[in-house]
Amino acid sequence: MSVSLNLDPALLGPLSAPIRRLVRLLPGGLRLELPETLPLDNPLLVARTARGLGVGLVADDLGAGLPRRSAELARLQLAAIKLDRGALREARSGRAQTAVFAAYLELALRLAPVVVVEGVEEKSELRLLRTVAAGRREVHAQGYLFGLPQPLSPTIHGVPDPLPATPTPRRRL
Repeated sequence: MSVSLNLDPALLGPLSAPIRRLVRLLPGGLRLELPETLPLDNPLLVARTARGLGVGLVADDLGAGLPRRSAELARLQLAAIKLDRGALREARSGRAQTAVFAAYLELALRLAPVVVVEGVEEKSELRLLRTVAAGRREVHAQGYLFGLPQPLSPTIHGVPDPLPATPTPRRRL
């Protein structure tokens, strides 16, 4: 299991000790989500600092606006990209929008080894995503269709999940 955090990259240095402890506790690793709209003064420094702490970088909400940072994203060696739920929602409204979503997905797959599509809440959205993803195992779905977000602390402390029958919030297509 990996855990993703929304955290200002400027805090990586000051919070390095607790971040290192978290990385040791999480067998799947810790990832820092960087929203597409977050301005980065020095993206290479952010990438170096994160890697030095054992933290993967995730481009979050790609598709929420114009991809202003595509050149920066290409240099960051991202562990994953999360496509914003709005991109999938728009894809349902017609062939042209589906083509745009497919292009976002293809771009994301070229920039990161794993792509998580957020906001999959209906079976029709999952069917559309499966069609566009064309069986690619590196594309994952996340959303209320699979279950509600679960508390983190029981998992970290080794306590069994209080809702074992609940599907995981993210799964491979």
